[in-house]
Amino acid sequence: MRPPTIIEVAAAAGVSKATVSRVLRNQGPVSNEARQAVLRAVHDVGYTPNRVARSLKERVSSVIGVVVADLANPYYVDVIHGIHQAADEAGQQVIIVSGHQVVGGEEAAIETLLEFRVSGIILASTNLPMATIGRLTKGLPVAIEGRSDTPAKFDLVTSDDHVGGRLIIDHLVSLGHQRIALLEDDSPSGKDRKDAFTAALRASQLASQARHATCPSTSEGGHEAVTRLLRRGKHPTAIACADDVIAIGAMSALQEAGLSIPDEVSVTGFDDIGLASLRQFDLTTVRQERWEIGRRCLQLVHRRAQDDTVRASRSILQPRLVIRGSTAPVHRMASAGSPA
Repeated sequence: MRPPTIIEVAAAAGVSKATVSRVLRNQGPVSNEARQAVLRAVHDVGYTPNRVARSLKERVSSVIGVVVADLANPYYVDVIHGIHQAADEAGQQVIIVSGHQVVGGEEAAIETLLEFRVSGIILASTNLPMATIGRLTKGLPVAIEGRSDTPAKFDLVTSDDHVGGRLIIDHLVSLGHQRIALLEDDSPSGKDRKDAFTAALRASQLASQARHATCPSTSEGGHEAVTRLLRRGKHPTAIACADDVIAIGAMSALQEAGLSIPDEVSVTGFDDIGLASLRQFDLTTVRQERWEIGRRCLQLVHRRAQDDTVRASRSILQPRLVIRGSTAPVHRMASAGSPA
């Protein structure tokens, strides 16, 4: 069956096609009586606006595109929730695509969004070079989440990872840990946390004792990184992970190796995803306001899409340490009497 058209809505409402168009776009002068008649007619005839066709015709879109690095990571689910909430408030629609963590995936995702003539793009923890983003997005409003190296022409929304990394290391040092291992995400989006961990260890004069392992931001990556660390000999007394998903994998590897958490090894995460507070993990971590990050990304992109004279801005939220049961004071006798 052919879907109803705007012409049929106009006929049912007894108004012109132009009036219907103004009501649907919420633009231009329309009397309250005409507006109510159009809305009743839209409901009665079952009309659904074709947003894609409208954007192609008018080169104006009420759709904002979102590229997410990894849809399997619960962190991004919370960010997306914030994006959707702000989109509803702004009367915007959202298209979400993923780069699927494959070479060329993010570029393809952006190109897909451009085909829909989106009015702006949000990039969540992108690993693309900034010059590539500028070339692909062709002057569209862009908000980037999680990268402090974002240039001034793009909106930036992120948590202060340098503060978060220092909170983690300071916490472990206050518990007496000196033999600390770092599980680092070596991607561009993970650079701030890696640098923050290293700087905090240097300030505590423990950088020379630290052990480093890089891994992808997955539980499997955390598991494999810890397995490699344990093969090198004496285990660390604490492991600081670049995010909670890595930490969950790390905890699994420690338990499989017969090491008790936190009695023998303390573990920390980063992000405070929902799983972190569950009893089986009880993970000490740094809390980021994921919903608020998503909300601000949408609001900033929408603002610049409405007014191209508005300059891009930097929005850096402050994280906080959440102490749970995965960390404890170091036990100096835990490793057969060896010093911590």
